Amino acid sequence: GCHGEIDSQTQRKIPTLSQLTPEALESKLTAYRDNRLQGTVMNRICRGLSPDEIHQLSMSFKSPP
Repeated sequence: GCHGEIDSQTQRKIPTLSQLTPEALESKLTAYRDNRLQGTVMNRICRGLSPDEIHQLSMSFKSPP
């Protein structure tokens, strides 16, 4: 809900996840987990994710070829 639908735009400064590459998303999620990037709730959401879970989640947003 916060990031909008796959092919839509959000009304706020929250990015639409489909606009990020899987690599960029993985980097951002890892930074939130490690508190190198501050967000409103993303740090708490990512805190419990393993590197493999972050990778799999990031890849799930990859656009089909």
